[in-house]
Amino acid sequence: MKTGNTKTNGTRTNEPRTNRTRTNGTRFGKSGRDGAAHDAAGTSSTRASATARGFDRLAPVYDPLAMTVFGNSLRDAQRHYLHRVKPQAHVLVIGGGSGWFLERLLEETSCARVDALDISAAMLSRSEERIRRNAPDALARVRFLEGGVDLIPEGAKYDVVCTHFFLDLFRDERLRTVVPRVSAHLAEGGVWHDTDFQTAPGKMRGAYSRVLLSLMYTFFRASCSIEADRLPGFDAAFAHAGMETTESALFHGGMVRARLLRPVEGVLGRPSNA
Repeated sequence: MKTGNTKTNGTRTNEPRTNRTRTNGTRFGKSGRDGAAHDAAGTSSTRASATARGFDRLAPVYDPLAMTVFGNSLRDAQRHYLHRVKPQAHVLVIGGGSGWFLERLLEETSCARVDALDISAAMLSRSEERIRRNAPDALARVRFLEGGVDLIPEGAKYDVVCTHFFLDLFRDERLRTVVPRVSAHLAEGGVWHDTDFQTAPGKMRGAYSRVLLSLMYTFFRASCSIEADRLPGFDAAFAHAGMETTESALFHGGMVRARLLRPVEGVLGRPSNA
């Protein structure tokens, strides 16, 4: 689960906070109602602002908190299919958090370009600072986008889309609009890398995962005002958008699933009202 000041050429200013684009460490771009009225879930501006502020507050402790609960399981799941990213791929990372996965993507693949999209300005700042510190030569390959899925550049096509612990923020009805909106940006032959939670198989593991998920949703609803209160139907939403799972792997006792999805031939970018 996951999804102030602005930066220009690495220098902070006191401009009002808006939905922005940052390219090569520079912010510029989108503001006003068109950019601010919708978050990644497409919900109201009030919820969008509350969710963004919540993840801004969590940014300093987000990674340590995840490591405390799950150890390396979440990281292992996110990087499981990195070796499948082809050279010179154009990649979209949605809800990348504080930048751990982005750093691994840049270091372990030879992707040509990455758009990193997140609703949280604090998460994006941490992500940019992490890349600037640990992989400065790769910073020119990254464009940082602050906002929801509506901010994906119009007409942009990606060889790889990554959503790691992002889609679990949405209720079923919202997920059925978010997934096709994102899949419409897959290039021909493109692959969707998705990692998220599920109820673990088995009586004991299943009970443990249900309790942990309930606690997690309670926490994130209270701290970040996310709309979901339980796991949505990922498989149904992907199927509705014409996506099918081609490979998958389980982690943390089966509670976490990493998978690759590809469009079913002939239905790429299926309209959300289909």
